[in-house]
Formats: sequence, structure tokens, C-alpha cells
Amino acid sequence: MNQELNPCPFCNAKKDVVLVDLNKLLYWVKCNDCMASGPKCKKPENAVKLWNDAWEAQIPF
Repeated sequence: MNQELNPCPFCNAKKDVVLVDLNKLLYWVKCNDCMASGPKCKKPENAVKLWNDAWEAQIPF
């Protein structure tokens, strides 16, 4: 899996966003700056996709 992670959709941190795994059973993306996290998934590529899609779901003010 080589998909790049988007910055945090909550605090815009770029370097503190990481893919976390729990014994290769669950995966999620977490921002170590503001502690936001994405949904837990069984496949790492799904966790990355859902995290990256959070940017597209943002509603501009």
C-alpha cells in the first residue's frame, strides 16, 4: 500500500498523521497532533481511503 495520507481534516497537520494497526487485525489513521482518528477498518487501504475522503466531505464556510 503506497497511498499517501492527506493532512488532518481537523487541524491540518501533515507530518503527524500516521496509519495505526492493531495486531494486523484493525487499521485506522490517527493525527498525533490533535488526536483525531478515522474509522477502524479490516484493510489498511480502506482506512487510508476513508481518511483521505474526509477532506472531500468538508463543507467550506
